[in-house]
Amino acid sequence: MKKENSYPRFISNKPCGIDKFEGKSQERLTNAIANHIVSIDKNKTIKDLSRIIGLEGGWGVGKSNVIKQLNKHDDIRDNYYLFEYDAWGHQEDLQRRSFLEILTAKLIDDEILSGNTKISIKGAETEVISWSQKLKYLLARKTENEIKKRPKLGIGVVAFVLATIFTSIFTSIADALKECCLVLSIILPFIPFAIATIIVLRVLRKKGKRGKEIFNEILSIYNGKIENEVTYEIISEEEPSVTEFKKWMQDISDHSNKKLIIVYDNMDRLPAEKVKQLWSSIHTFFSEDGFENIWVIIPFDEKHLSCAFGEMKDEKEQLTRSFISKTFPIVYRVTPPVITTDFKNIFDQLFVEAFDDTEDEQQYEINRIFRLEKPDATVRDIIEYINQLVALKNIWLDEIDILYIAIFVLRKDKILSNKELKEDEELSNNHLAERILSGSYLGEYISQIVQNDEDLQINIAALSYGVSKDKAAEIPMSKYIDGCFALDKNRDINKFTNSKNFIPILGDKVANADNVLTDSIIKSLSLLNTESFSESDKGKITSLWNRLAYKKMKSLPEKQEFSTPFQILPLHTNLMVQRKLLQYLCINIQQFDSNKFSGESYFIALNAMKDFIEKHNIEFDITGELQEKTTDPKTFLHYVIKAKENYHLFKLNTDPDKLDEYLVTLFPEEDVWRQTIPSENQNSITDYSHSYIVDSLTNLCKDKSYKFDKFLNQVKQHLPDAEAREFKPYLDVYKILADEKPLEVQLSSTQLQNIWSTYSASFNTPEYLESITIWIANGKGSGVDNNNDLSDEQIKYIAENLDYYADYGDLLIENLSWSIPLLSQVLKYMTENKLGHRLSLAEVLSKFFEIKNGIGVSESTLLGQLNQWEDYEDTIDASNISQVLSDAQFFEFSKVTKNTLTDYLNTTVVEALSEIQVDQLYAFIKQPTQYWTIVTDNLIGTDFIRALPDNLTEVGKRFMDEIATKQLAIPAQGTIIYKLIENLDRRKTSALIKDIRDKYCNSQSNITPQLFIFFEEWFENQGKLKDVADRTTHKIIEPVINDSTCLDIIISKSDYYADIINSAGDDATALKDVIKMKIQNSPEENLISFAKKIGIEPERENKSKDKRK
Repeated sequence: MKKENSYPRFISNKPCGIDKFEGKSQERLTNAIANHIVSIDKNKTIKDLSRIIGLEGGWGVGKSNVIKQLNKHDDIRDNYYLFEYDAWGHQEDLQRRSFLEILTAKLIDDEILSGNTKISIKGAETEVISWSQKLKYLLARKTENEIKKRPKLGIGVVAFVLATIFTSIFTSIADALKECCLVLSIILPFIPFAIATIIVLRVLRKKGKRGKEIFNEILSIYNGKIENEVTYEIISEEEPSVTEFKKWMQDISDHSNKKLIIVYDNMDRLPAEKVKQLWSSIHTFFSEDGFENIWVIIPFDEKHLSCAFGEMKDEKEQLTRSFISKTFPIVYRVTPPVITTDFKNIFDQLFVEAFDDTEDEQQYEINRIFRLEKPDATVRDIIEYINQLVALKNIWLDEIDILYIAIFVLRKDKILSNKELKEDEELSNNHLAERILSGSYLGEYISQIVQNDEDLQINIAALSYGVSKDKAAEIPMSKYIDGCFALDKNRDINKFTNSKNFIPILGDKVANADNVLTDSIIKSLSLLNTESFSESDKGKITSLWNRLAYKKMKSLPEKQEFSTPFQILPLHTNLMVQRKLLQYLCINIQQFDSNKFSGESYFIALNAMKDFIEKHNIEFDITGELQEKTTDPKTFLHYVIKAKENYHLFKLNTDPDKLDEYLVTLFPEEDVWRQTIPSENQNSITDYSHSYIVDSLTNLCKDKSYKFDKFLNQVKQHLPDAEAREFKPYLDVYKILADEKPLEVQLSSTQLQNIWSTYSASFNTPEYLESITIWIANGKGSGVDNNNDLSDEQIKYIAENLDYYADYGDLLIENLSWSIPLLSQVLKYMTENKLGHRLSLAEVLSKFFEIKNGIGVSESTLLGQLNQWEDYEDTIDASNISQVLSDAQFFEFSKVTKNTLTDYLNTTVVEALSEIQVDQLYAFIKQPTQYWTIVTDNLIGTDFIRALPDNLTEVGKRFMDEIATKQLAIPAQGTIIYKLIENLDRRKTSALIKDIRDKYCNSQSNITPQLFIFFEEWFENQGKLKDVADRTTHKIIEPVINDSTCLDIIISKSDYYADIINSAGDDATALKDVIKMKIQNSPEENLISFAKKIGIEPERENKSKDKRK
């Protein structure tokens, strides 16, 4: 028990005077210094060498221990007296005076100084006194006394003065009482003096005065003779002069019975100015002349000492070295102890000294982590560290394991540091909590030895917050979650989700949070990633979301909006709560405070909800949840302005008649519609941007629920009288409200002239564009020829509005004669972008190519534009198509432009073509430039003349017969006759082909190689040549066999032609002889193969057979 009670205990940090390190560098250094001092003192011939030694080394390397070892050294201990002066500890004293006082007193006490010495006192002769008396003189304070005397105004004086005053009063009273009370009148005047005397007696007795002293004091008071002595003391305290100091030190040197070694310790710890002062004194007193029996050793750290000299780093180092070299003839360096294998042993030795064996289980790990974290530690560092362990262990006893205390002491600077924080941050519980939970403070080495588990976190939290471990278990996580809820951007709520405390503490924080924090909690919790959570934990998180949702639904929204918290909640609650949330929002947005209800905010909020629901595939019908809500026209108009074409989505409406009447109160002025007469229940007059009114009417006019007859009539009535600054707003509204193009009411010529005069120079205004549009619609090109200045957007505007002032079709035709460049450009834009309201197809098609060239578009573009009109069946048919489309070249473009119009026109022209008589059509086709020839040439082979009409079939057969009889040359590929023959229906040509065959077989006509090539496929498919094999061989094949092309055709179809030739029998002899000759001249394999098929054996083959025999 005694052992347990005595540990842990603190270790002394004082130097022990023993070199415990394996290198023994301190011991060697001590020997060197001792030898130097002794050798100098023994050598009487060396007198000029200063007896001052510098001992340089960093803090904690063992300078103080070297001094202790020096004091114990055999050569020093008996012959030298070592005195250490703590310059840092006496920095507030006068350094010279303090030094002499302490040194002299120490030397006297230790009997190093004894006997008498001399002293010179100012204003007196030299006296012989003892060292003790001399020290008293040094310690004495010089004083001057000044004595002044004055009468003392004491209690007695005051008492008798008052007695005198009251005596006169009492005497007057006594005179008045003489007749009625004589005795009282005699006694009354003495009463004041009697009372005063009693008071004085009591005071004097309290001061200890007796008898005669009291009697004399009373007489003195009565006589006014008491005086009081006041003394003023003036104290003078001076620093010994240089001369006085040197003389005193010389006396010490001369009278001490041992040589002195004075050590000025901790000088490098002094403030910069005091370092300079003390250094100067030491240099003056000891470096220049010194004292024969006094050595001075000054330990210093050059690095810290340099802080006293200069400002720049290089300057400091240079000045410091200069001071050192001028002060010390010799400087010894104390090298850092070599702590290798001894480090562990030294640490263990000191640890045991502090803890004995009470913490031996953790000793190894503590030793290990300290060595890893502090590889350059000095013994002083080790002692300081272990003493901190002892201090904390005494506080926490067995509650906290020593290993956790060791880690805390080693890394507390990292745990509690604010260096990593930004300038505007302070070390809060949230930062501290994060470090404890993350273990980021552990560093590279400790993190590999000690696991950042819950035990470590609890113990470090207890040490950091100074609370019990029970409370510490929750604090870091609680504080960290607080930081997350405060939306600290440096806090990640997912960082510590793997902790078993996370969900319980999170649930507690959510349950007990103030309602004002609900939104920030929702935003923070939305960042939580639960993918790695168990199903049970996911369910707990969902419950938290449900709780937050109900919290939000308990209060009315302050704004008519779909706020961020409500955008987050539905994504995390269960389906039931999700539906309740969305229903809550629909109700509260629609039934928002009527005094604050905003049509614009209403749409923005609900539309954001709709987009949200669609984006996240939530099954919820906003429109179905909403009730029909009727509002005033002004609010409704604001709603439509924002909602545009989607205004019908959210069931907000207004009374149509009231809306129409409200719009009637609006009158245009330039680009703003101002309400000139406040409508019913209208508290304020509102100016509407013109574009808002136009957009709103554009959307509302599509709704049959709203009619604007009153507003339209007002516009129509005011338009003829509209001034230049009003015409544009009126026209814009009129275009929307009127279901007609061109507009029924047009501006007068006078108005047009005034408008053009007003805006013709205002190129970038809407009024200018509108006036140009009207101007060119009326065929006026004056002043607008320079249309190159108009941008694409301006051209677009004119094109989109030109129909309101003239027919598109009429303008296409009229422009051929007007020749207005800007109109041509606008018509081109309209055509290319399929704009235009009304035209006559027959009229425009009749001038198709002129219009195309006039506006500069392609044929297909114009055909695509015209396809929008569907009145072609009423105006164009087979009877008039050749007149409407008088240029047959039209069909070159109609056949490649696929749309309903071109299909109709192509089909109709083919219908007209099929009605022409065969002889007439035959005559037309023979003329290449004839209308119907061009039509046929363009459409044959297309879907419109895929199967030839009967009249064209007959014409084609006639051409084929004429070719066979050489009345017509074989047509070149691509010609109209070639196309006709190529497109003949094979089902209708077999008789013709047999007839042509017979003409050749019966010698009515002679075949040529060219004719054979032209008709060969026809003969193969429809000629039935085998039926007349003998004549076919003799009249068709034999005449062309010597033509190489024909021969190639025959060989390529060798089976077909071999069958015909073999069927011909002897009639094929002449043909076979020709083939034999060809084999002899050119024995090609294909030819030999064909010869064999018709029974011809090559002669070379027969000869080779004879030789083998």
